[in-house]
Amino acid sequence: MTEQTPKWGDFLTLASDPGLWKFICSSLPLEDNPVREAGYDHWVKAHCHSHSQKEILVCFEGETFEHFAGRNYHCRPGSVFLIDSGEEHALGYPQDDRCFTHLWIMGLGTGVVASFYSQREGKAAEQRRLSLASAQAECELLARCWNDLRTPAPWMSPAVMRTALASTLFAVLFRAISTCLTNPDRESTPHRHREIISAVQRHIEAHLGEADDLDTLAHLSGYSKFHFVRIFKECCGQTVHGFIQSCRLRKAGELERRGLPRKEIGFALGFASPSAFSNWLRQNQVKS
Repeated sequence: MTEQTPKWGDFLTLASDPGLWKFICSSLPLEDNPVREAGYDHWVKAHCHSHSQKEILVCFEGETFEHFAGRNYHCRPGSVFLIDSGEEHALGYPQDDRCFTHLWIMGLGTGVVASFYSQREGKAAEQRRLSLASAQAECELLARCWNDLRTPAPWMSPAVMRTALASTLFAVLFRAISTCLTNPDRESTPHRHREIISAVQRHIEAHLGEADDLDTLAHLSGYSKFHFVRIFKECCGQTVHGFIQSCRLRKAGELERRGLPRKEIGFALGFASPSAFSNWLRQNQVKS
């Protein structure tokens, strides 16, 4: 335990100085150059994915690589990858001898989950998952700032946009690190499981029209798909599919009471056509 204190101190020092960061994202000028490394190039061809959720990757120690939008980049202390909806990035890490610690922030806006991941000699040395429900306001501000970069005001230079983004990101990083420092136990507990699953539930409720698959939801939680399905059922008393269906039925009823036509309700819930929504509604109303 004593060895962890200077590490967290180093993380806070890095997080508090955006001048040390290098942003890799599609909304700002790239601050690092793409690289080629034969081993990683070969590995990443079979280990890429994309999904509908925003993610942020921050490297706190060690050096490795990260795939982003078709290119590979160094991932070293201060590297900050802002991965937007649908942008391709690496799925996992090569099991090589590199040592590093990364922070992943997933589900910005609602149901935010942070995951600290350390790898040593090809094996996961530590993984801390935590809900950032207490930092909801900071996360929502970061999400809005990030969205604003897509259509910046005329007076917003790249330097101003970077400063705005860095300041909101720092607030989230500080809350993530301070949460780990004030809750130092590493063991997965029922309480922590409930926090993570509650964050995923909030995410599902806020994105009913986006049809996230099981792999994406498990990735958001930081658990393997098998582990996620089991813990979700234990915490909720429902399967993931059952919970999503219940949320959709409840939302459909709310929108119907507001007077929205069925075509709009179906679209809001992610159905491709009014007939698909009507068939689903008929089947599920009978079951309920």
